[in-house]
Amino acid sequence: MIYFIQAGDNGPIKIGHAKNARKRRNNLQVGNHEKLRLIASIPGGRNREREIHRDLEVFCDRGEWFHPNGEVFDYIGRAKRIDYEFVDGVPVAILWRRHNHVLTAYCPFCGERHSHEGEDGRYEAACLPSRQRCRSRKSKNGTIIKRADGYIIRTNKKLPMGFGEA
Repeated sequence: MIYFIQAGDNGPIKIGHAKNARKRRNNLQVGNHEKLRLIASIPGGRNREREIHRDLEVFCDRGEWFHPNGEVFDYIGRAKRIDYEFVDGVPVAILWRRHNHVLTAYCPFCGERHSHEGEDGRYEAACLPSRQRCRSRKSKNGTIIKRADGYIIRTNKKLPMGFGEA
């Protein structure tokens, strides 16, 4: 799990990796005089954490703490966003890719990128290791997206160069 914890109302944001984001916040709180707030958490492991740190390195204050500006908050918002569409009345997550031979965007259930060389379409979400169970996610508007409903692969050639290629 990737967490985003902010110190106070306007303080820096710590971006890290832990099995339990709330427990990590509580552990960090012991050594911090500012009230720490868990502002977001998303599925993902150390590789995704490193990628986020690289993407935001120009805003790094020190270590894993980042300056709380609009670009950092926009990045967090995009990382939390789950695209979906309704299939037979059921909301199903969409994983975007630039073309057939690159990895998808991060899966909202396991936090990893997937490789689907076939056609766009609906797939079963059989991607979770047992220690990272995430049966459902809530979209920004409150819609519950369930892992059991799978996900849809969509190709969008207008995505930025390099998308999914790392």
